[in-house]
Amino acid sequence: MIEKVCRRGTDTRRLLVYLFTEGRAGERGLDSEHRDVRVIAGWDTLSLLGPVRGEEGRAQVSRLAGLLDAPVRAGGVSKDAKPVYHLAISAALADRLLSDAEWADIAAEYVDQLGLARRGDSDAVRWVAVRHADNHVHVVATLVRQDGHRVFPYNDFYRSRDASRPVEQRYGLTATSPADRTSGRETTRGELRGRGRAALAGSQGWEEFAERLRLSGAGSGAVQHP
Repeated sequence: MIEKVCRRGTDTRRLLVYLFTEGRAGERGLDSEHRDVRVIAGWDTLSLLGPVRGEEGRAQVSRLAGLLDAPVRAGGVSKDAKPVYHLAISAALADRLLSDAEWADIAAEYVDQLGLARRGDSDAVRWVAVRHADNHVHVVATLVRQDGHRVFPYNDFYRSRDASRPVEQRYGLTATSPADRTSGRETTRGELRGRGRAALAGSQGWEEFAERLRLSGAGSGAVQHP
């Protein structure tokens, strides 16, 4: 699999409009047109997530964008925080054509491995997987959990690479090289202090600071309120 962690965004609706636009959309590195665009997986029942089509066949994505953004609005998180997460996942051109059900499982594996939405976690972030070509899907998520806690993905480039290996084995897909983490190197005290300062910056309370610290890897043990 080839995965691309895209730059985080501010406008869920704008991203969905782009993904649901039929025809040549100019995706970098993806030589394919958008066609038969559909939601194939997400945090809720598919029948509740798919946009309706207007008179000209255009997808009406405002409702879906509103649903994805609901935890962000409820948490008072501004667009300046760039709460829109975007991941593109592609199969190799030599790989067989995957079904929607297979792509749905693949997308669920990635959001699980990235720590966005663990399988079975009903309070996780809201996300959807959109398919508009034979060999790739896009995952859109908003980085506030449904229980109100913000999510701060870290090492997502490496973690997305880690997610590729079980997917490739499960579906017999072309194996890609593992991510180079320069593994085996222990984190230095200076790095831990730096992560702690980064976690503290912008935190609006103890719970948010503790969550940031845990996700950064600096808080390997239990973090207790003083």
